[in-house]
Amino acid sequence: MTKTKDFILFEAFRLFLEKGYDKVSMNELVRVSGLSKGAFYHYFPSKEELFREAITTHFIAGIGEGIPPAKQGDSLLESLIGIIDSKAQAYKKMLEMNKNSNFFNLLFQAVSMFPEFRTDLKRGSLLEEDKLALLFEKALAGGEIKTPITSRKLAQMYAAMLDGMELHAVVTGELDTLHSEERKATEDFVKLLNGKA
Repeated sequence: MTKTKDFILFEAFRLFLEKGYDKVSMNELVRVSGLSKGAFYHYFPSKEELFREAITTHFIAGIGEGIPPAKQGDSLLESLIGIIDSKAQAYKKMLEMNKNSNFFNLLFQAVSMFPEFRTDLKRGSLLEEDKLALLFEKALAGGEIKTPITSRKLAQMYAAMLDGMELHAVVTGELDTLHSEERKATEDFVKLLNGKA
């Protein structure tokens, strides 16, 4: 990808985050690109195509990839906190683009316009669950946690808990406390698995 195309995708994603797909005009997209209309249309002949690629580049491509590999010797809690910290950096980057973070609205618009994104989102969620399941499996095998719940089910529960907390934070406008709340919930989740909650 060229630097110009990357710049257009970044600025378009920022505008779509701020206003939503419907309220961003092609004239506005051309203006923020700093290109002439002709040069702009060379890269993106339609707003829809630009939207698809901006969502793919700045959101879909990263689903499931945001989970860093566990460090050798890390406990389950340390590994999960590493995931929370990584997610916090992604949200911080998103908020730097748009303080209002219409992230979920934009995602719902994208899925409505491009139903195939559901498949990409499911694939990313499964990848995330796979990585989490490995962490829980290691913790179960090593006796770090004690529960009859399978590692796959633990991964699904943990991922759903984080997803719910993130959606709640967006809806209530409490993104500034999300990171600390997710860290606390993760500590409680691990304690619960050991019967210490």
